[in-house]
Amino acid sequence: MLPGDCCGLGYKHASPEDGYKILRFHTGNGGMYKPRAEIYDLKYKTWTRLDFSWDWYVFKPYRGVSLNGNVYWIAAWNHVSKVFIQSFDFSVEKFEPLCSLPSTCVGSTFMALSDFRRDKPSLLQEREETFDIWVTSKIKKGVVISWTKLFSVPRPNLPVLHASSRHHVIISPPVYFVDKNNRIVVCSEEQDMNYVCAKVYVIGFEKSIGLKNYRNGGIRWPSISGYAHLPSLVPVS
Repeated sequence: MLPGDCCGLGYKHASPEDGYKILRFHTGNGGMYKPRAEIYDLKYKTWTRLDFSWDWYVFKPYRGVSLNGNVYWIAAWNHVSKVFIQSFDFSVEKFEPLCSLPSTCVGSTFMALSDFRRDKPSLLQEREETFDIWVTSKIKKGVVISWTKLFSVPRPNLPVLHASSRHHVIISPPVYFVDKNNRIVVCSEEQDMNYVCAKVYVIGFEKSIGLKNYRNGGIRWPSISGYAHLPSLVPVS
């Protein structure tokens, strides 16, 4: 793995029966590494190099969402000031721009992707006073019809999720999901003073709860993967 590498787990034809595959790529984005993409087939244990034109790049921290066999990232065009959702379809082994982000998301302090009810992408937008959750219409044949704001909750008295301060360091950028009660559950790896910990914030309309789990001072947790929803590798009978 090189700095700036992006990875995704998926499978063909929205069915894992033929086995899972791992996509690894780097868009270059003017850096010291050349753009490249390759797929590892877990069933046959082989690597395949892919050839694409790279006129876009993935937003840091380079994290995506695996959903129904495909993978999605927040991306932007190299020469046009436009942010969009980039997808990779494992059935045809091809990148496809899915849709633009909601217009109000331009200039947000922090954005992250997740899934909503396991069948469509969702977007967390952290603003100065609120957390907003956006949901797409269900994806049909690679097409998203529209974005809908699911809900907006006041931003509680919690540290800013994307930035560090003198006494509060974000080690691993947060991931999130929306629970059945429409609360935002945010997980992040942070450092307060001498302790490294994984924190879970449950953010709702009535109250917010910050839960802390500490390990020994100075010892880092395994990094949070950033893929809030992944297909199971274990078959269910």
